[in-house]
Amino acid sequence: ESPCDRTKEDEDNQITVLLPNEPVVIVRESSCKEWYYLYARNAAGWVRKDCIADCSGRDCDIWENICSGQQEAGRQQDFYVITASRWRTECNPKDGFVSQIPLYMGTVLKKYNGKTFAGIPYNGNVTVIFPIKNQNGQYEERTTQLTQAAGAVCGSLPCTAENIVKLAFSMLGEIYGWGGSLDSRDCSMMVHDIFACFGICLPKDTTGLQSLNGLDIFMDLTSYSKEEKEQILTRLRPGAVLGFPGHVMIYLG
Repeated sequence: ESPCDRTKEDEDNQITVLLPNEPVVIVRESSCKEWYYLYARNAAGWVRKDCIADCSGRDCDIWENICSGQQEAGRQQDFYVITASRWRTECNPKDGFVSQIPLYMGTVLKKYNGKTFAGIPYNGNVTVIFPIKNQNGQYEERTTQLTQAAGAVCGSLPCTAENIVKLAFSMLGEIYGWGGSLDSRDCSMMVHDIFACFGICLPKDTTGLQSLNGLDIFMDLTSYSKEEKEQILTRLRPGAVLGFPGHVMIYLG
């Protein structure tokens, strides 16, 4: 269904959001020329064209390097993973494209290895390569800085119960945002963003997460009795992902 005739009420149909630097495949354009239908690694849907930088007119190695780089992020030190719940790039009066850009937990950004950065001192900050959409609508790379409070980690965090619980508690008190609305998260996005810090790409909705039932990473408790659930919980380690139709959660112990 085309989004061209969408109304204010249609905003409730938002399923999820894409993180900066997330590679996608454009499938088609809407009839009003304002939207793309695209595939991400773990979601599909309509996205406004002005949010997507096109690599099709350039060497496809650009896109392939982004994909392979993120897949290898946990096994090399060329990428930073944002572990703060929400943050922004530092203010850069010389380049508005990368100044004060919102970032979310799980965002993967390429490490910048240069010795200078736009004449701005490092001050203990880390410098990353940030993707932008240039004036021609094409993908372009710029450099920007992140403070230490962004929790930028080289490579991926170790996937331990302690780290899962620590990341979950960093979101404590945040407003619930269905499908990423209200500049926040819903339950499945919380799970997705936490595990993205470990280099693990999970589905972005509860239906997708429930398809993982039976694997070590997710358990659906719907069909179990109260007594069976209690027995299961005594064997689970903190950090396990639990769920029932329409909702997922992280077990804290």
